[in-house]
Amino acid sequence: MTRPLASLLHAEAVRRGQRSGDTLPDEREVFELVHDLPYARASGHVPETVISEWRGTCSTKH
Repeated sequence: MTRPLASLLHAEAVRRGQRSGDTLPDEREVFELVHDLPYARASGHVPETVISEWRGTCSTKH
């Protein structure tokens, strides 16, 4: 099973010191990582932008 957004989220979290290792986050960890992103407007609404800029509003995190 491929999980491209989980892979992207994991890579960015590792880069920012939020996670370590090679194991992708499970569903609970994905929720927690997204939940804990700083509340700020990202430059776009696509998930890849929210992850790369490490911020989002309610609608972009949803």
